[in-house]
Amino acid sequence: MKFFCWRSRYLCRLRPRLCRPKIRSAPAIRARGKNPHRPAGTSRKDRTLADYKQTVAAYQKVYLITPQAEEVTPALIAEAELYQQMARQFDEKIFQSAIDTYNFLLKQYPETRYPL
Repeated sequence: MKFFCWRSRYLCRLRPRLCRPKIRSAPAIRARGKNPHRPAGTSRKDRTLADYKQTVAAYQKVYLITPQAEEVTPALIAEAELYQQMARQFDEKIFQSAIDTYNFLLKQYPETRYPL
């Protein structure tokens, strides 16, 4: 059985878990800076709650698909920061999601090199 290897970008016979993609976080990073579904030139004020939720979902895929990847910690931090932006713009109750994300980061990845 052959699988597509994301690292080498060709079909290989390795198990999919051995060919874990490091580039899967790229859509999340692009979505945070510039959402492809949003018209170019829109400011942070013009972003909808759905735009934020779509970007948060992209960051969640990073640690759900590859929980041991080196991109997980930055993805969780970025997710928590997005929750903070959402809370400031839409509803203060969303701050709890940011707190939960930081707690998840500290519990699941205590060896993080990022100061919280």
